[in-house]
Amino acid sequence: MKKFFALLLVLSFAKVQAQQAFEGTIVYRLFENTYQSEKDTAALTVHFGKNKLKITYGRKGMGGIEDVLVHLESGKMYELDLEQKTFLAKRLFATAKVAGIGSRRTIAGHTAIATDLSEKGIAALVASMNRGQVLIWPATDLYYPIPPQYISNIALSMVYDNRIVLGLTIIDRPRNGEASADTLRIEAVSVVPGSLPASHFEIPAGFSPAESVMAPPLQPVEPVEITTGTDPEIVQEIPVPMAPAPKKVPAKTTKKRSTSPKVPARNQPE
Repeated sequence: MKKFFALLLVLSFAKVQAQQAFEGTIVYRLFENTYQSEKDTAALTVHFGKNKLKITYGRKGMGGIEDVLVHLESGKMYELDLEQKTFLAKRLFATAKVAGIGSRRTIAGHTAIATDLSEKGIAALVASMNRGQVLIWPATDLYYPIPPQYISNIALSMVYDNRIVLGLTIIDRPRNGEASADTLRIEAVSVVPGSLPASHFEIPAGFSPAESVMAPPLQPVEPVEITTGTDPEIVQEIPVPMAPAPKKVPAKTTKKRSTSPKVPARNQPE
């Protein structure tokens, strides 16, 4: 009996160990295959910490972004521009639970079940929008939990079903029906377990918030309460701008006609 309980203890401990969140660094290489010629385009490094990630691009990314910090507990991400020493703070996109998921409906005489693709992560969303295919290779032994409401963020695309993805292939089919296709491959080339210091996932000293080039935010207004179904929601009321006042049209002025007879001009002496 003691051996039996000892075995149960070992198995339960092994299960806990298998579910322990991975901490360490994974380096990916990006390969583009266009018109039968494959080239190594860039490197991508993902650092996994305790509820925090740091994503580093080997070449400057789009919009001047080089590093991205993701803080899962606060639901925020920070895009760092290393040249300008600025950062842009954003909130992670949170997917709300929609009532009716899993419910059945009869459509055109057939039973259909409501399914939320966002529950499967960014790979499913990309596959649904892409004209071709998306293949992923999650590791069975690299566990990293992501809060369900954040799994659809592109910054977390290397995690699927709480497993770290070590390979991803996107096959883009052309619209004109040609047999050729462009392929983008991302594959891990190294996996290094190990704890990283907390400072590794924080905004470096000397960085300042980036100035937004977008339109200025709306003036704050008092929130109003609306009810959708049975769940009250707090929303922000956007003030409607006042219509410009109509311009005053100047009154027309008419010249008075002279009632006196016209006097013929006198002939000038030659």
